[in-house]
Amino acid sequence: MNWRFWRDWSIGLRIAFIAMLPVVFLFTAFVWYAWYAHRVQVAERTRDLLASRNDALRADADKRKLIRKVNSIIEDERKSIAVEIHDELNASLIAARLEAQSIGALAAQAPPGVEAAQIRAKAQAIAKLAFDLYGNGRRLVRRLRPEVLDMPGLHGAVEEMLRHYESADCRFAFHSEGDFSKLGNELAISAYRIVQEALSNIMKHAGATAAEMTLVLDAGRDLLRIEVEDNGQGFDPASRGEGIGSIGMRERVYALHGAIDVRSAPGRGTTLRIALPLAGASAVS
Repeated sequence: MNWRFWRDWSIGLRIAFIAMLPVVFLFTAFVWYAWYAHRVQVAERTRDLLASRNDALRADADKRKLIRKVNSIIEDERKSIAVEIHDELNASLIAARLEAQSIGALAAQAPPGVEAAQIRAKAQAIAKLAFDLYGNGRRLVRRLRPEVLDMPGLHGAVEEMLRHYESADCRFAFHSEGDFSKLGNELAISAYRIVQEALSNIMKHAGATAAEMTLVLDAGRDLLRIEVEDNGQGFDPASRGEGIGSIGMRERVYALHGAIDVRSAPGRGTTLRIALPLAGASAVS
């Protein structure tokens, strides 16, 4: 009896297994198809994501190129205007001053009288006005295109700028490290404009009595570091929008693949830290 039982049970098991084969096959096929479809879907999504990432990178690179191109055009135009003011306007003002001085000298040789005295006074006034306009023209030329960038370099340009901004209301301290003579022209000009905007913000908005400017050329890390710190009234970065000047400063940093960090709080002053890669000016062609 036991032998027949086990024989019948074995036969029944085989029949059941054979009957289940189609079901097992269909289930296996369904699982494989679901896995394959999921794999295809993941591959397609991965391709789409990579394509979107590449498009974003290309758009980012194009934006950097555009910002740098615009900045380059602006600097070229500033240089052109500065040359026109220096060569044409200032030369004309010098000539006008010399002519006024000549008129005053001729009036001094005329017979004494009210008219001669008035002529001398007017000539002196014209000479002084021409001299003042000439000084204003030179200051405007320095703002448009600092000649010092082409001579002592960024370090000298920043020192001159600090002397220009320093007043009885706000004193500036300057600290620098490194050799700035080998900085590329584009990087030097961008750094100069960034510092110019930072100092302008201190004078216009901070209400500071002291500020410290640090310029470090870190050759080991291939970075130009800029730090500007003041003891002014500060502000809340989360609740205050950026002005056009600050946006332009960020765009210059962004175009050169740099990093910018602004830290401030009401009543606690403001600290601006910027790092510009030395290769940033040539990273985007």
